[in-house]
Amino acid sequence: MKSSELFKPNVEKLKAKKNINGLIKALNFKKDSHVRYEAANALGELGERRALDPLIVLLKEKGSIKIYAVEALGNIEDVKVVDPLIRAMKTN
Repeated sequence: MKSSELFKPNVEKLKAKKNINGLIKALNFKKDSHVRYEAANALGELGERRALDPLIVLLKEKGSIKIYAVEALGNIEDVKVVDPLIRAMKTN
């Protein structure tokens, strides 16, 4: 087992416990993109508004994480995301 796997966030457990802070931290786990995708998805499913700003930050990144952030933000459904989503689509 790799040492990075020892410290990899368990998104499933974080989601089950509704550990929003842990899920937000998992969004920035750059060693494993799958963890980031799962965290974004979990935050979207939980509909947690505290995740809005961290997810909006992901809109500035390149790659698939941007798509996961868009989906999560759509699930949270808050007017705060409209302008950042429009800007993200323009800078595609």
